[in-house]
Amino acid sequence: MAHKVLPVGRVPEVSVERRKFFLNIYRNLELFADIIEENGPSLEFIKIGRETIYFGELMNGFGELTFLEKVVFRAVCFEERSYAEIRDALFPSASNTNVVALKFTSAMNKLILFYDNAVLMKSCLKENKKVKEIKRKKIVDDRMEQFNKEQEEKSIELRGVLV
Repeated sequence: MAHKVLPVGRVPEVSVERRKFFLNIYRNLELFADIIEENGPSLEFIKIGRETIYFGELMNGFGELTFLEKVVFRAVCFEERSYAEIRDALFPSASNTNVVALKFTSAMNKLILFYDNAVLMKSCLKENKKVKEIKRKKIVDDRMEQFNKEQEEKSIELRGVLV
């Protein structure tokens, strides 16, 4: 599924609570992979609290991250490294971990926004499909009604000829 690239400039902010929620999900992707493996590929989502998490959409925006955002994201989420460790490895001249925090926050914002966009698109497509199915059903019902009327008219004509 192709997605539009976010505009250059400031990425819209995602709430701290939402970032923490998704951080927990990204850090536990292996657990989710095990759940999917146990339940089969038909398991598309899982409910966590009030949120429905669609597995296939979690990494949607990963390709849109900059190189440094990807490296920082992997180090924080999958390797569970501290900001200080990442700073020392990637930004040795930096005096604090702010640059790491900014890269990570930017990566999380992008991933969550792409995730939300993909889920919204999925929801719209489902709604559109329901509307089409309702319209299709109405068309079929209308055609059946028309067919029944025609059959009834033919039957009346036939009775008139037979009488």
